[in-house]
Amino acid sequence: MALSFGVQDWIEGGVIAAIIVLNTTSSRLFPNSVGFFQEYRAEKTMSSLRKLSSPTAFVIRDGESMAIAAKDVVPGDLLLIKTGDVISADIRLTSISNLEVSEQLLTGESIPGT
Repeated sequence: MALSFGVQDWIEGGVIAAIIVLNTTSSRLFPNSVGFFQEYRAEKTMSSLRKLSSPTAFVIRDGESMAIAAKDVVPGDLLLIKTGDVISADIRLTSISNLEVSEQLLTGESIPGT
């Protein structure tokens, strides 16, 4: 801010000063307002990470489609796989169409293999 005013860039200096004043006064007028939004974003991020750490599989059991925890997949389950799914178990493919597999995490390749 001081540098902007020092080189006589009044608009940039004024904008920076206004943002500083707004930040300091809004935190005094509305305590925890900035902290609330940061906490909310952090909670959403943690929720997304929890979903990634506990993968689910869509299977057909007894003729019924259901979502189960990946650790509960057993031999004999039919897995339903859609585009972008992470396969959570060793499987035998019975019917495929236009299959493309990304083994980047396993092989360290820079482009996906087919």
